Amino acid sequence: MNEYRVSPSIRQDSLFRRCDVIIYQIENKFEYNTPINLEINFESKTTNITPNSSENLAKLLLILQQDSLINIQLNGHVCCTPAYQLSLDRANKVKTYLVSNGIKSNRIQCKGFSNSKPLVSESIPENKEKNMRVEVVFHK
Repeated sequence: MNEYRVSPSIRQDSLFRRCDVIIYQIENKFEYNTPINLEINFESKTTNITPNSSENLAKLLLILQQDSLINIQLNGHVCCTPAYQLSLDRANKVKTYLVSNGIKSNRIQCKGFSNSKPLVSESIPENKEKNMRVEVVFHK
């Protein structure tokens, strides 16, 4: 019968210790200088961001945190009737969120487009909601 012995200077469990370091790199796959609808939407006639937009806001924040060379333009939109100031206020609402989470204000421009650039026809209520949005344009 063979007997195996471990040297007293080497603890047996230390032979099985291991530490894995996994590094993830998120690759941004978007076009620069092109408006992108991130589905950041608003309640009708307000600057209140809808709850289902929070994940997309977090994604936008993460992109800006990961690359400090990216600047953005936020394009605010409304539906139905002209309301330039509301469209601009919506873009500024998203900017306020980003700045309050550490993004420098000078990296963000805001523009209002009123109801001049609808995504879809406003013939049904669901489409109206799609047009009450803020788009983002990424610049390097």
